[in-house]
Amino acid sequence: MGYFYNLQNDNNELISNIECYLGRMPESMIPFVDITGGDQLCIGVTEDVWGKIYFWDHDQEHFAPSEEELWNNVYLVANSFSEFILSFQIVEDENLPKDLGIVSVKTTPEFLKPVEKSKVKNSKNANEASYLAFD
Repeated sequence: MGYFYNLQNDNNELISNIECYLGRMPESMIPFVDITGGDQLCIGVTEDVWGKIYFWDHDQEHFAPSEEELWNNVYLVANSFSEFILSFQIVEDENLPKDLGIVSVKTTPEFLKPVEKSKVKNSKNANEASYLAFD
């Protein structure tokens, strides 16, 4: 994953990228993460796809596409932003440098509340499932 677009500097990356991809991806989603190489992670913004996270593959992009063709290079990643965040995993790879240059990650308590609620909910569901499986 490259990086999340932001609104906090003079570049307004989020807005400029929404404008850049108009007509190139379904209007029911907006790009919010740059994937190295030109691909995008997008979030659904209309009722039928609200909050779903999609991968947009630029290598399969159609030029002058129909509305249907706009979906040909779009793949569902997660059914919600919380599910997307909770799918992150620590990858141990001896070939990767130990210090990736990440200094810090800042979040707000408001951001973490729904994530923690989802973790507890998923944990309870997993415990119930394992209890039922061994009952």
